[in-house]
Amino acid sequence: MSRKAMQTLGVVVALMLLLPHAALAQELYWTDFGTLKIQRANLDGSDVTDLVTDNLVFPVGLVFDSQERKLYWADGALGWIQRINADGSGRETFLEAEVTFPVGLAIDPIARKLYWTDSEANAIRRANLDGTGVETVLDVGLINPAGLALDLHAQKIYWTDSKAGLVQRVNFDGSNVETLVSERLVQPIGLAIDVRFQKMYWTDHGDAKIYRADLDGTNTQAIVSTGLVTPHVVTVDFAANKLYWTDHNNARIQRANLDGSSVEDVVTGLVAAYGIVVVRTTIVPAISAWHNAGAILLVLGSGVAVLYVSLKRRGCRPRRSPTLRDS
Repeated sequence: MSRKAMQTLGVVVALMLLLPHAALAQELYWTDFGTLKIQRANLDGSDVTDLVTDNLVFPVGLVFDSQERKLYWADGALGWIQRINADGSGRETFLEAEVTFPVGLAIDPIARKLYWTDSEANAIRRANLDGTGVETVLDVGLINPAGLALDLHAQKIYWTDSKAGLVQRVNFDGSNVETLVSERLVQPIGLAIDVRFQKMYWTDHGDAKIYRADLDGTNTQAIVSTGLVTPHVVTVDFAANKLYWTDHNNARIQRANLDGSSVEDVVTGLVAAYGIVVVRTTIVPAISAWHNAGAILLVLGSGVAVLYVSLKRRGCRPRRSPTLRDS
């Protein structure tokens, strides 16, 4: 590797190490179909604030677009996907005619696309973030797709099928469907992946546990197996190495370390919390200028910015100096 490539790698690694300390905003958003609200709070659970309080029937999936600072949610009963600015302004319907019962949401921040599972159409679909280009990725072999996560580096879509009791994945082009986990699953719902450690996490609504496995489905283990009632959606806070999840019949949001230890309450007194996303606003280097590098800004299901770098064996250099932006 050339000296310039080594210098580039050093800068990227330094930025990755500094990323947790560069956070400008640290917020938690969730849907509650019991109170028919979308709310937010600080990551310690303080300062709970109503964001959306009207025209909701069954708000479920939730995802945050860090680039435009917009929150997207799925309302399964109303059959639409809506979005709003992080400050609560500018509410609009993103898609309606193209969806029937949307549940899980995920954003590809590079291609600027929104993905969703549709549990009535039994399909996984996507669209551009301007609402155009709606297309079906997969609509064969699904029974009740729920949780959704994207591996942007490997170009894979992961999902849970709650009625089939499966965790599966497929290529972005809809090819090569793989069943990763089938044993010991009752009703898997929420799903999150962590490409840094090649792990995936899911909630099992049926047996009240949270599981973890390698991204290929091996080494499955229950990491939270007590104290849960009906866990729904799980997300990863990459900056703090924490899992957050909703437990709607337990009326709370909780968090733990990535191995399931140190479980603690974050928000209590809820009714039926479902979707959840962790948002950290950070300053990161622009990625459009990189040449001969696999530098990809991953904004995973949680809305947290993570820089995943895969340099080629030959040297690489930026075409111009990196700029700063608010992700």
